Amino acid sequence: MDHADLTVPPGARAGLIPLHPANDPSRGSLLFADLAEQLPRLGVAVLRYDRRPGEDIPLEAQADDALEAAADLRAAVGDPALPIVLWGYSQGAWACLIAAARGPGIAALALLGASGVSPAQQMRYTTERQLREAGYGEEDVADLRRLRTEGERYIRREQGGSAFQPVIDEYAGRPWFPLAFIPREVPETPEPWEMDFDPATLLGQITCPVLAVYGDDDRWVPIDPSIAVFSALPQLEIVRISGGGHAPTTDREGGGEVLPQYRDALASWLSRTVLR
Repeated sequence: MDHADLTVPPGARAGLIPLHPANDPSRGSLLFADLAEQLPRLGVAVLRYDRRPGEDIPLEAQADDALEAAADLRAAVGDPALPIVLWGYSQGAWACLIAAARGPGIAALALLGASGVSPAQQMRYTTERQLREAGYGEEDVADLRRLRTEGERYIRREQGGSAFQPVIDEYAGRPWFPLAFIPREVPETPEPWEMDFDPATLLGQITCPVLAVYGDDDRWVPIDPSIAVFSALPQLEIVRISGGGHAPTTDREGGGEVLPQYRDALASWLSRTVLR
């Protein structure tokens, strides 16, 4: 696999492949680098790669790439039966679920900041929360909700850009508009976006162990509704990280330093499931 880094300890007992969040397609993120530094000490090989170029890469394509990487990792280690763990952060968690649902080739999933609800529902949650945190009242939140609902209709192609643009124009002057994650101008036809992807539809096909890690204050994912969805998984372990946010790092968003509680939880779970 091109644009990839492989770290293989002597006598590797398992392999792990990390999948990307929406906002960082590179293999060099803090969380990815931390995996490559920490996990070989446990006997886990780590294959990191850059996500294929482009914006809004379909989740199915990301799952395809993960399964290809799993084959590459097994070949590199020289063990066709090497247990493979898929690790996904944010959007990458959805691609992990798709890959694991396709068959028994994945030994386990480690998911960070994983949304159990659709992208549309997730964005409604985060935009409304961030408006409230910025001090806006419920009338503003109601206006935001209307704007995003009309945006969802546009993305579903229930209306064209010529119908959605006047709604944007109505709210674009509001001070909260940058927090709505709506472009100022839209084309007549929207770019594809899998906003109605439903993780719950995959869970009946996933039987491997799953670790779901959440910071205690995730501003991007509704934690309790997500946990309620993932509770349908037969081998689910939930870990909530004190001081974490969407990521288990000191800045809560994937920067700063990696929190020791997350490292310990991941290592313990791997030891009790994949490495036992």
